[in-house]
Amino acid sequence: MSILVAGETMQAEIPQREFSTGEILRKSLNLYFARFELFFTPFLLANLVFGGLGQLLARMMPRIEVPSSFTEESLLWLFNYLSFTVPVMAVYAVLRCVLTALAGGIAVKLASDLLERRPTALKVGLQFTLASFPTLLAAGLIVGALTVLGFILFLIPGVIMAVMFSLTVQVIIIERLNVFESLRRSRKLVADRWLQAFTILFAVFILTVIFVFVGSVIGDILDMRNIALKWVTIALASSVVQPLQPIALTYLYYSMCTREKILASRIRAEPVITGVPSAPQPSAQVPTFSYPRFCYKCGQRLPPGSIYCPQCGVRVKA
Repeated sequence: MSILVAGETMQAEIPQREFSTGEILRKSLNLYFARFELFFTPFLLANLVFGGLGQLLARMMPRIEVPSSFTEESLLWLFNYLSFTVPVMAVYAVLRCVLTALAGGIAVKLASDLLERRPTALKVGLQFTLASFPTLLAAGLIVGALTVLGFILFLIPGVIMAVMFSLTVQVIIIERLNVFESLRRSRKLVADRWLQAFTILFAVFILTVIFVFVGSVIGDILDMRNIALKWVTIALASSVVQPLQPIALTYLYYSMCTREKILASRIRAEPVITGVPSAPQPSAQVPTFSYPRFCYKCGQRLPPGSIYCPQCGVRVKA
């Protein structure tokens, strides 16, 4: 598939070498703009459904009334309030994970098909993602829980978890591995390119924040009193930028796989030096010295090799 961006034609294909961070972001933008409607649609639908559920749940939530004094009645009200809101928020969080997993899986499948030059369609992407959905949802819940726990523990562990498992969806969709195998595979792929994965995630996060802010401002300008119009505007704005993350991470996945193949081919191409036993080194010869001998009886100096003393005739050698 040819893509024309900035007066330059390029081919969308699997990387034949390891890409730099700038190349991944640039090629991701090119691929996204070339098939904008494919990537934008699932995220728009997910955000609209998610926003609608949020508005519905917000209207169902009881009004918070801060009591002037802490009494047994206010404690009972707090217990009832939490018993209602906690399950509702839990369901809301699970639904968000479901919608995010669906949209992200579809985007990864579409990007993979485009790079591998297979027929591409939203229906095919949805069917393929639904087939892998239990694995996607389980992995998403595990990664989400670890990331949130890491952010609670002084932020840095959360960033590490997010980067370590950033390619989990790509591994599940492309390699069809199970939950724990995909987590291990993602950690292995990112092991030597932590900074590159972090830079891609951070760049997309900043873009998302900017677009959501712009969407909120536009919603305020259009009608400050219409909350529904505001969240629709925010959903549109966030849906424009959200597909960039799965596309960029798919490029990163293929780049890391290509790096693996190059390293493996280099190892195979290196000559194997078998251990040939070296010839034994001659041991150092210790010079022999002939020390003078004397008769133990008369003290006469003995000639070399003598058995009897020539002076007294006593036997001096056994």
